[in-house]
Amino acid sequence: MAKIRLGDRVKDEITGYCGIVVCISDYLYGCERSMLESECIKDDGTLHDDLWFDNARLIMLKKQVFSKRVAIQKIKQTNGTGGGSNPPSRRKLQ
Repeated sequence: MAKIRLGDRVKDEITGYCGIVVCISDYLYGCERSMLESECIKDDGTLHDDLWFDNARLIMLKKQVFSKRVAIQKIKQTNGTGGGSNPPSRRKLQ
């Protein structure tokens, strides 16, 4: 099984959900899960939800469709948050 990395296009073998790996989480007891972001839009024009899957059930479709290096360059061209918005302001706890 190929190592799943950020930017890979993968498919869940149970549900058939396909997407790009945008986050990988490594759990304390050994479970590794990836968040997939769909590349398509629903018929009503809205986005699909990002979903988490165990890496053991993911099938590699294409390696490094998006590279982290390119993503970092795009972040630097925007406001630097990566999310397209300003970070929330912090307030002092009372």
